[in-house]
Amino acid sequence: MLEDKKVFIFGYSGHAYVIIESLIEMGYSIEGYFDFEEATVNPYGLTYYGFEKKVAVQEIVKNSLVFPTVGDNVIRKKLVYFFEEFRLNQFTVIDKSANVSKTAQIGFSTYIGKNTAINAQAKIGNGVIVNTGAIIEHECHINDFVHVAPASVLCGNVTVNKNVFIGANTVVKNNISIHEEVIIGAGSVVVKSIFEKGINPSPCTLGMFGFTCAIINLAERNADFTMSTEVPKEQNPCLSGGETVTMATSTSRIFLLNNRGISLRNTGV
Repeated sequence: MLEDKKVFIFGYSGHAYVIIESLIEMGYSIEGYFDFEEATVNPYGLTYYGFEKKVAVQEIVKNSLVFPTVGDNVIRKKLVYFFEEFRLNQFTVIDKSANVSKTAQIGFSTYIGKNTAINAQAKIGNGVIVNTGAIIEHECHINDFVHVAPASVLCGNVTVNKNVFIGANTVVKNNISIHEEVIIGAGSVVVKSIFEKGINPSPCTLGMFGFTCAIINLAERNADFTMSTEVPKEQNPCLSGGETVTMATSTSRIFLLNNRGISLRNTGV
């Protein structure tokens, strides 16, 4: 085994498992892992080397590669800075099933997951996760330490600033800009740029319109029913002032309708 095919991972739980399997398929050898404590579950039979800040990492790793296998943006950022401080050998992991344009640029310690698409002239920074089935369209710019969750779609020319989390199945309209340190909830449709950090859906998204589908008891999912709520324009400028949003359920689907009967959201349950 060549030295540059040996990898030490930092973090060993669910997200790490996905990256481990990508690495193995690519012919890498996982030499072991570092974490706060030894994992109680060790499905890949890896050796634990301790918490990186309490052991001589350089002596253990030597010239092998290192990779941050943590889904949390903040922790992954700290790990990348740690790698830089100790001049450890970082690299990029692109799963074999990913479809990546030859003109795309991808930074180090970034994971491009299974069945993803990175299209022409896209730029992706360091310490980024593009998770399973996500699509990054042409000329998008994804800055450092962003996590694009599974099945999300970023249309053309989208800019995502640092430390952003984009929840699963989110769609971001073309030419949108997202401020740093923003969290976008799963299933959102972002139709306007977001200029302040915080948690969304917000006035710039068509998401849950201020209420959550989970509130509805779907145990009796065979019974159709409707509920309505008025959404002020200042709460969501995507709607006209005083517009009523109705949630209607029928056995297996939820529909969000405005008072003109236009379907705003249709999601499986």
